Amino acid sequence: MSTLEQRNAETVRTFIEALWNKGELEVAGPFFAPSIGEAFTDRSYELGDMLAQGEKVTATGIR
Repeated sequence: MSTLEQRNAETVRTFIEALWNKGELEVAGPFFAPSIGEAFTDRSYELGDMLAQGEKVTATGIR
């Protein structure tokens, strides 16, 4: 995996862990409305497989 791919994968991992698992909505920045947490009060996800290729990263998750 290239350095770019590693950085992108870590960005996705950090985003999911902080936003979905810890409820740190400030990481959402301009991507979500400030009230998004109200729609997902019982949230916790386990990261499964991650694939990084070039500028793209995808991950599977289990709720």
